Amino acid sequence: QEIKVVNINGALNVFAKYLNSIKQKWLITHDINKGRHKLIIAHDGEKQIKYYLLFKREFFLSADKQFGTKEGYFESINEEWLNFTIAKKVEQIIYVYPNSFVYGVYPMQIKKYAEIHNTKRISESEDKKIINNQVETINEVIVSFPLDLLKRLNKGDGEK
Repeated sequence: QEIKVVNINGALNVFAKYLNSIKQKWLITHDINKGRHKLIIAHDGEKQIKYYLLFKREFFLSADKQFGTKEGYFESINEEWLNFTIAKKVEQIIYVYPNSFVYGVYPMQIKKYAEIHNTKRISESEDKKIINNQVETINEVIVSFPLDLLKRLNKGDGEK
């Protein structure tokens, strides 16, 4: 029976199972982006390994239209968090989806793809911040990349 993941806590549980399956020990979890993302430090017996965990409900479906590409569906991360993962020397950015599938991608792969193919965009979020006593809309830069950069890491329930 398939596990349905509905939030970041469910994603943490699924990722914990994956780490256990590859004999890595979970050491520390840091909340990032108001707890919506997690920086995880694990140990493989020889060295510490950092992961950056995100829970995503769906892919970026209209990327081909937006970027004029023919790559199919894309995934995304805010440039601020991508740069954070690079600065913190994160091994892999981990995406967990509602079907409990776990995927990994190397931060520099995303950065290089976006630079070469110009797949950055400004978000149309309506988030507001007060800057110098003025309410301003936050326009975040989002970096997108095709799903084929993601590597499936775990086996789903019932999969061999």
